[in-house]
Amino acid sequence: MGISHYVEKREHEITEYFMEPQQILPAFVSHLGSKNRFTNREVEPGPPHEALFFVLAYLDVFELLVMSEVCMPFRDAVSRDVLPWRNIIIDRPLNSRLSDEILVQITTRAHGRLRTLALINCFKITDDGLQTVIEKNHLINKLHIPGCSGLTP
Repeated sequence: MGISHYVEKREHEITEYFMEPQQILPAFVSHLGSKNRFTNREVEPGPPHEALFFVLAYLDVFELLVMSEVCMPFRDAVSRDVLPWRNIIIDRPLNSRLSDEILVQITTRAHGRLRTLALINCFKITDDGLQTVIEKNHLINKLHIPGCSGLTP
């Protein structure tokens, strides 16, 4: 599979997944429990395997958001672990869908420990949205915002 085919496939998946801003962070929506498909009874989720926490640090923002949709233990692991959210890089194709509200929701997951924020060609981001993120994350030491035309120079 060529790179261009992979990129087109990924863009299609992302387009289907992120139709509404409310869908980008489904982990904020509380789920009551899952049902076992064989017995139709409520199943209590177990704790995620310890190896999952090693993997989370290597995933990009899109993959972290998708992981939070897989099952309740993964959702809990992604939402409770601060490490993968300390360095947030948003580029193509997520950059075209990122708004101020979504940016604040994503960066909130770092619990004020965000170190690196790279917004590449995120034209929907405004000064107010970026200011909100910076005010909530005093530890930012790298800010990269090329091509963000919604920001004033």
